[in-house]
Amino acid sequence: MHLASATPHGWAFVKALQRYGIHDRPVRQELAQPVRTLECGCTFSYDQYYPTVVAALSKSLRGKLVVEPRLFEGEVAAQNWRTSRKVVGQGILGGGVGSVLGHFTEGGYTSLGERFDYFVEGDVIHLCSMATARKRWLNWCEGHRESIQADGPKHPW
Repeated sequence: MHLASATPHGWAFVKALQRYGIHDRPVRQELAQPVRTLECGCTFSYDQYYPTVVAALSKSLRGKLVVEPRLFEGEVAAQNWRTSRKVVGQGILGGGVGSVLGHFTEGGYTSLGERFDYFVEGDVIHLCSMATARKRWLNWCEGHRESIQADGPKHPW
């Protein structure tokens, strides 16, 4: 399984899983409607994109947002196209928390997105590293071993 290997491209496998409608997934769970539609938005300069969006999400979620320590350092910072390409100017994100969180973490048609993700525990949203997301998927796979066997009759999606 590519997800279990120590490949430096493991993050891409984690992100690719978001494109499938896997029920009961351990990362990028469906947000409850009242949370998803909480008003959220911000104007940001590209060099302050991450802290500005995190502050807007935290304010809208009334503090029920946990950010993994040092998440926006290292690989995430190195892969930030906004600063690596020296994009200047301002951007705007708006809509509900679900829309902002989705735009903030997911990729588009031709991109796998940022090298971080989120998961929900109780009523708290956690922004997490790809290593944490990968561990959560591996634990999920272990708990669903029978249903994801290639020759098994059952599938969780």
